[in-house]
Amino acid sequence: MNDLTMPDATMATSAATSAFRERIARVDALAEERAAARQHPKGKHTARERIEMLVDTDSFLEIGRYSGSGAGEGARPSGVVTGFGQIGGRQVAVYSQDFSVSGGALGTVEGDKIVRLLDDAMRLSIPVIGLIDSGGARFRREWQPCASTGASSTAPAPRPGWYPRSA
Repeated sequence: MNDLTMPDATMATSAATSAFRERIARVDALAEERAAARQHPKGKHTARERIEMLVDTDSFLEIGRYSGSGAGEGARPSGVVTGFGQIGGRQVAVYSQDFSVSGGALGTVEGDKIVRLLDDAMRLSIPVIGLIDSGGARFRREWQPCASTGASSTAPAPRPGWYPRSA
């Protein structure tokens, strides 16, 4: 025990935590390999590769990486990567649709992630960059994605011109 009566081995350095981090690293590497296997033969980059090419080296912090539908064997990852990075030293919010997951189509989870990013960017007064690679929207579960998809395209509306868009 140390001066604070805490055990010497903390949760951050425990064997269970180390094993969990190793498993997450393997899962992440496998997911990125699968995405690359789908995108590279088409001459395209993965969503994360596009973001890494855009932002300053080692500046991207992904938000909501493990948001998706369900857990376990039936889990489906999110079809959009969201987070914050820097370009030329300036902070930006970035989202990139992942065509390797359901053709990059937006569903409820993806729409919610984008709307949250837009809200955070507006609160922080930073620009948002969207990298679009999508086949459209998924209309399952009684048209639920419509709300999120609509919100993601109208969220900047309270400050017209604040988020320039490029087609």
